[in-house]
Amino acid sequence: MNPISPTVELELEGKKYTLRLDFNALVNFEETTGITIFELQNQASARSIRALLWACIRSGSDPEINIEDVGRLIHSGNMTKIISSLSDLMNNSLIENGENNTEAEESPLAGNEQTG
Repeated sequence: MNPISPTVELELEGKKYTLRLDFNALVNFEETTGITIFELQNQASARSIRALLWACIRSGSDPEINIEDVGRLIHSGNMTKIISSLSDLMNNSLIENGENNTEAEESPLAGNEQTG
């Protein structure tokens, strides 16, 4: 994983996607949901998870993908895998210099994983 711009690989429906949580992804997420990434823990919803996955795929591997196409990739059978991948990405992206820091908060999605 690149510590300057961390990525996570995620396979959905037989296709591999690279997820990246860079500044553009943060802005796309905020514009789509009206909340910041730090508000996600208290306001996680299907809409916010779809928006975050879409923003990260756009920044990582597919800038042309639309949010509805991302929504079609999400189902109860892969929700846990998606949330886990997004949580890993946020933990690695939102920590200064990509290093684990005891003062850093864990991912806003932590604790919101569903079994599926």
